[in-house]
Amino acid sequence: MIIVAALIVSLPAQAKPVYLLCKGEVRLSYGHPPTPEVRSIIIDREAGTVEVADYGWGKITNQDAAGILYFAEKENYDFRGYVNSVTGKAEVAVGGMVFQGTCQPTKPLF
Repeated sequence: MIIVAALIVSLPAQAKPVYLLCKGEVRLSYGHPPTPEVRSIIIDREAGTVEVADYGWGKITNQDAAGILYFAEKENYDFRGYVNSVTGKAEVAVGGMVFQGTCQPTKPLF
């Protein structure tokens, strides 16, 4: 978890994208059981974006003093979320679907 914090918080403006592997669950709506899911998240500070595989991408909107990086698709905020750089916790909401999980740094395979 400390590695996640070091990679996300202390990134210089020209840093390469950070790749995260996130394991958690998806809830489609309240009352439905959660489904296990694995997602990758790419944080690109130079472009100012966060991309979540198969969900979409948004602009980085804020990073607070606690190290939580917020992102959203600016037009209608149907895609939004955060990644906590200290704990690795992440949440991504797309419409009525919510992914909640914990992320660890990874490297692309190719």
